[in-house]
Amino acid sequence: MIIVRLAASLVLLSLGFWITNINISPLLLESNIVTTSGIINIWAGIASFFWGGYGLIYYIFIFHRYNNKSLILDFNKMTIVIGIIISPLLSIFIFYTTNVKVQNYVECTDLREISTRYSSRTYAKSIDLCKQEK
Repeated sequence: MIIVRLAASLVLLSLGFWITNINISPLLLESNIVTTSGIINIWAGIASFFWGGYGLIYYIFIFHRYNNKSLILDFNKMTIVIGIIISPLLSIFIFYTTNVKVQNYVECTDLREISTRYSSRTYAKSIDLCKQEK
């Protein structure tokens, strides 16, 4: 059963890394066209990344029957701390920083994606770049 939990944690870590990479890349890379996600999408990506990473560490310790409980915290408490404290704070920081970065950009309204599961806005340095992206 621990192998299944390790695999699930690895999948969660991978999905979280993928989503977080998409959300952080506008901050790290200079680009003429920037796509920003909604704060809930950023929050979900960061939470998945940290939950998956912590799950891997936790279940590896259990798999090796490591008995020093001081090195690994209670799984439920750490999951709540990640989901309610760490992830929202990082999400707000990333969302705010991304929005500050695109203040001088033009919003490409035709490239906006709004749905119940995913929302994003695309910005470009000029209207001509928006037209090229269509």
